[in-house]
Amino acid sequence: MKSLFLLIAVCLLSHFSMGQYRNLELQAAGLTCSLCSNAIQKALKGLPFVSGVRTELKSNLFMIDLRPGVAVNLDMISQKVEEAGFSVGKLSVEIKFDAAQIKNDAHVKSAGHVFHFLAVKPQKIEGWQKVKLMDKSFVLSAEAKKNQKLTTMECYKTGVAADCCGMSAYPKGQRIYHVTI
Repeated sequence: MKSLFLLIAVCLLSHFSMGQYRNLELQAAGLTCSLCSNAIQKALKGLPFVSGVRTELKSNLFMIDLRPGVAVNLDMISQKVEEAGFSVGKLSVEIKFDAAQIKNDAHVKSAGHVFHFLAVKPQKIEGWQKVKLMDKSFVLSAEAKKNQKLTTMECYKTGVAADCCGMSAYPKGQRIYHVTI
């Protein structure tokens, strides 16, 4: 029984990340009034890893504070905004990288996730780096269509590792986040 619990815990930790994210900024689309903002704020505060949400009404910007040591799931953020009746226009987050070599259309593993970099120059990044998520659930649909043209890899369409990505190092079905700096 202990080994089953340990196996489940390892699987969950490989899918989520603890302590490797900070300064999440979400810009919501479709808001018309302060009640809309309140609906999103309430939805985001209901996430187990969120300790607080600050809002800038004029720009529909939400600064999300994280609970220390609690696993962060970026997809749940988008899901909660959509459940509140709105969409994510932009989501940026600071991620802690450990001497990662990045280049355009390449994958890097950090913070327990796989990140596919788009529209970047080859460089080494280390420490906290602000990235903008480019997946269709984190940008408006017109931008998602433009972003899809930045790669020929199937993982942009599906959001998961596939044989076409040359991703034998990652399990098939591994979530891949598409980002830019």
